[in-house]
Order: sequence, then structure tokens, then C-alpha cells
Amino acid sequence: MVIEMIVSLLLILLIIGGYFFIKAGKPDKIKNERQVKQQVPTLFIPGYMGNRFSFGRLMRRFHKYYGANKSIVAIVNKDNSVDMRGEIDAYRPMVQILFRNKNSRADLQAAGLRNVCQQLYASYQVEEVNLVAHSMGCITEFWFLTHFLNETSLKVKNVVAMGGPFNDSEVARTTRKIESHYLTKKGPIYRNKIYIELEKKIDNIPENIRILNIAGNIGDDVKSDGAVSLSSALSLKYLLINSSKRYSELVITGREGKHSLLHENSRVDHKIARFIW
Repeated sequence: MVIEMIVSLLLILLIIGGYFFIKAGKPDKIKNERQVKQQVPTLFIPGYMGNRFSFGRLMRRFHKYYGANKSIVAIVNKDNSVDMRGEIDAYRPMVQILFRNKNSRADLQAAGLRNVCQQLYASYQVEEVNLVAHSMGCITEFWFLTHFLNETSLKVKNVVAMGGPFNDSEVARTTRKIESHYLTKKGPIYRNKIYIELEKKIDNIPENIRILNIAGNIGDDVKSDGAVSLSSALSLKYLLINSSKRYSELVITGREGKHSLLHENSRVDHKIARFIW
């Protein structure tokens, strides 16, 4: 009898888990009667090995508390072709980007992001987007802005980066030792390859883009979010220091500043929602 109950409970949990797994990868909309339209789609770019849950919960909270609509799921295939599910909503549309090749390099994913933008323009007449990224997705995001944005017909309005390893030597995996390089008034005392490559083309980012950089500090010896040092995340500021781009930053301290919790945080939710909408 006890074994049967345990088996039944496990089956129920599997069914519930399967439901939410499937739902996390599908458009999610609400009927909104607001007269004011906010039609600029916000694209969500996951980090290394990211999946439908990476931004799934955050998008669900934006859906519930801020009236946003998960309008499209854009799947980037291994050849960088794009499959899209859904259609653009009139009010606060969100686009979840998923990469079939979850461990490809940021520059390759940036090419996939370019293709997503090109298809949004061709299929839905989207002319402007917002970008939100986490972890390695921040490098994908800024590689796109510096190397591929000029190949699209879109403008980028607002950019959000969370826990970006902007001055790490390895941007895809957590290394044994968290990299931290002292920040001077002119920027990091040591610049890694990815930082140098972004720096070379940083002027390709249009001047009118607004950028919000969110970093975490759990209070460890290195001053990091447990995966990315505060100095690496905040080094983005110095890439933009000689431009008139509108830059702001937010540091989350304590437990909520943990790398994997930066996008599971009501304070961050509110900050992003106010920044974008």
C-alpha cells in the first residue's frame, strides 16, 4: 500500500513538472484592455547552457505583475536558422530566445541573435527591440551590439545585463578561481581578450541606447556573485566611459546577489520593469 502511494505521488509530480516544463517554452499571454500601446518587444538571452527555465520564471512574473506578454519563443537551431512560435502582442511583448546549441561560443550565439532580429523585422515588422541578458548571454548581447547590429534593420532601445563576465578569460564556464582585476579610474588594470575585442568595436553601439548593468556581491573575499567578480561585471562601465551612452548600474548584495538568483529577485524585477517600460 505504501509503495503504491509513493508511486502515485511520483507520477503526479512528474505530470506537474512536465506541464511547467512544456509551458515554460511556449508563448504566455493575457488579455489586456489598456489603451496605451507599448509594442517594443523585449528579447531575453540566456547564459551558457541556458534553457527555457533560465528566464522562464522571470517572464512569468513580468506576465503576472507587470502585464507583459510572452509573445514569441524564438528557437535558434545549430545552423543559426530560427524557428518562431507565436506572434507579437500590442502590449509589452516578450520574446524568449532558446539556443539548440547551448554551449556554443558567444560570438556564434550573437550571429543567431542577429538572425532572430532579422526575422522579427521581416515577419512582424518589428523596428525596435529591448535586450535583457544573463551571464554569458551578456557577452552574446554586447557582441551582437558591437559586431552585428549594423547588419539588421532594427534599433535597440534599452539593454539590460545581469552578471556579465565582461573581463573574464573564460566566459562560458565557471573557473576554479573567480577572476578579479582591480578597477582604476580608467578601467581594469588587466584586460582579457573578450574585453579587448568588445573595446575595439564599442563605438558601433548607437549613442542613444540606454544600458542598465546589474551585478551581484554575496560578500565573499573576492567580492563576487559566486561565479563572476564584481570588478568583471562592472568593467562594462569603462567600455562605455568615452561615449554619451546612458549607463546606470545596480549592485545586489547578500544572498540575492548570487549569480543564479539575479534573475529570481523581486527587486531586480522591479528595476528592469521600470527601466524598460
